[in-house]
Amino acid sequence: MVERPHMSLSAQDLSVLLMNAIDRDALQALQYELNHRKTKLAKKLLIKVNEKLGVAPEAEVDNSKWEYEYVQLKRRHELLRATFNIEGELLARWGMTSAIPKEFEETIFDAWSKALTAGDDEFGRTIEQLTSDLEKLKSERRGMNPNSITNLNLGESEDE
Repeated sequence: MVERPHMSLSAQDLSVLLMNAIDRDALQALQYELNHRKTKLAKKLLIKVNEKLGVAPEAEVDNSKWEYEYVQLKRRHELLRATFNIEGELLARWGMTSAIPKEFEETIFDAWSKALTAGDDEFGRTIEQLTSDLEKLKSERRGMNPNSITNLNLGESEDE
């Protein structure tokens, strides 16, 4: 659910914001809030906001709610995606993040290799997936730091 940052403001407060609004984002935030309101003043303010945004008076503006939500969700999604990479995705599958100390990571991977049985677990993880993910991690980290992971499942040492 998208937040309504102006929900607690009165219509008069929104009117002041409208007078001071200079950028499209501020106007869209006002438009979004005013689309949730039913008073006569809110409807008049919405008409003014729409005029500033260049929305035709006869046009249905209910889609502004979706546009505002889309912009907000897209920003959040981009921030979230920026935190992910191949290493992060692989570690997350096994309940870790890249912030975990390497000693803990090795211990956790060792525990997973002992805990997984012939089938898959409730999340579809298998010993084959673990082996594959460890290979991918090793490959991914090779350019960064060749000693950053010890492959616990493949019987290889870092010297090989």
